[in-house]
Amino acid sequence: MKILVTGGAGFIGSAVVRAAVRAGHAVINLDKLTYAGSLSNVAEVAGSPRYAFERADICDRSAVDRILARHRPDAILHFAAESHVDRSIQDSGPFVRTNVLGTQVLLDAAGGGALLVVGSRGHGGFSGLMLGSVSQQCVAHAPCPVVVVHVLGETER
Repeated sequence: MKILVTGGAGFIGSAVVRAAVRAGHAVINLDKLTYAGSLSNVAEVAGSPRYAFERADICDRSAVDRILARHRPDAILHFAAESHVDRSIQDSGPFVRTNVLGTQVLLDAAGGGALLVVGSRGHGGFSGLMLGSVSQQCVAHAPCPVVVVHVLGETER
């Protein structure tokens, strides 16, 4: 499966990127590389032929369209987000822009092509959802362009 991971240089996204590449999936890491992201988080897979990096803002529709057209992913796992509460108190604008409008850009851009899974962190098992039957069933039985789920669990083993 070819998976586009947004926020793939952040804490959660990078763990997903590493796990997916290790599991044999092709991964496109789309990240803006803000304060929360670092390519050192994915250094162990950076040399893999199954890994590609795209530096872009998920709020930039033309960049997202270009990346989707170039890579044609089967699924999009969306982890790009502003998440530091102290920053939201100082200025809520970036949070609304990235977390709401950026998600809308992905929804519109995916528009029936790739499955979009929106996830967040919690407790329990994680990798089964990302790499398992739910995603693959939806991809195999289109149309099913958007699945919004609460992904629970550890991202590292």
